[in-house]
Amino acid sequence: MAPAQQKTMKIVGLVITPVTLLVTTGLPAGLQFYFVITSALHYFQQSVFYNAMFRRLVGLNPIVKTGQAVAPTQTGAQWQAPRTIETTAKTEKTTIFQDLKESKAAAAEKWTSFNKKHQTKDEQRKAEEYEERRALEEKQKELARRRRRH
Repeated sequence: MAPAQQKTMKIVGLVITPVTLLVTTGLPAGLQFYFVITSALHYFQQSVFYNAMFRRLVGLNPIVKTGQAVAPTQTGAQWQAPRTIETTAKTEKTTIFQDLKESKAAAAEKWTSFNKKHQTKDEQRKAEEYEERRALEEKQKELARRRRRH
């Protein structure tokens, strides 16, 4: 890892810990206990896997520090650089503002589609209610006519 990246990672580790503590103070105790246990297990797992003796015991390659080279072992799979393929596809560079505009347009389109769908359902429901009212009115008129005849 480059020295600048190491410095950044150290700062991030120092900043995230207190921020996490502040954010989780209002959470239930069980969740905080889970965070503590998983963090401890993660630390233990990391320390075990970085241990040179453990790595030799399970047949893992030693960890290479920046600037060191390790002779490849004859056992196991060997890493090979991935092949590169020339493509004609062009990547379009967009700004965050263009992405936000596209997201807003997509959301507006979905909202319009949603409203049209529900508007159609509402219109259909209102038409059915109207038909039911009209049928009831027609029945009442027919009954009134029959009563007048008798």
